[in-house]
Amino acid sequence: MTGTTCEIERSYPFQAKIPCMTLNNLIMENAEEFKAPQLAGPREKTGSTDFGNVMYDVPGCCIRTAFVPEGTAAHSKEYLEAGKTEKAHEALRYGAEILAGTCVDILERPELLSEIQTEFRERKQKEKDVSF
Repeated sequence: MTGTTCEIERSYPFQAKIPCMTLNNLIMENAEEFKAPQLAGPREKTGSTDFGNVMYDVPGCCIRTAFVPEGTAAHSKEYLEAGKTEKAHEALRYGAEILAGTCVDILERPELLSEIQTEFRERKQKEKDVSF
């Protein structure tokens, strides 16, 4: 009755994460430097995440700092309870130190930023090339 029209654009709510191994390796080096406990390499597959939307537009990486016993199921009561412990507080501190150390490395060695940006652009282009 008002003459209003609209266009609906179909889009996917989650973009693919574009991995950046240069950044990941730098973060893992800092994790080792700060002696973060229970270090493990990056997971090959993860669940969907809105962080993929960020990592599709800018280089990004995830660092998980341990505060639960290995094998604890995510989203479980045990996981929740572990999040209220001193070990969880320490995990947050490790994460902050690791990320701060990574930032310092990039600021002190600008070539790292160029490597990260180049890898990101190349991987994103490959992602676009294989999309249908």
